Amino acid sequence: MTKEDSSILSVFASSVRNRYPEARIWAFGSRVTGSYTHESDLDVCVV
Repeated sequence: MTKEDSSILSVFASSVRNRYPEARIWAFGSRVTGSYTHESDLDVCVV
């Protein structure tokens, strides 16, 4: 995951946790595994 991806995920996670403190957040997919292309998105699961 790039620094930019990590930053985006951190901001997103903070917003979710402000409203739902018990939320669990995971990133997955090609951005996490490093096999992404310029067209790849950032996959996130919120429970």
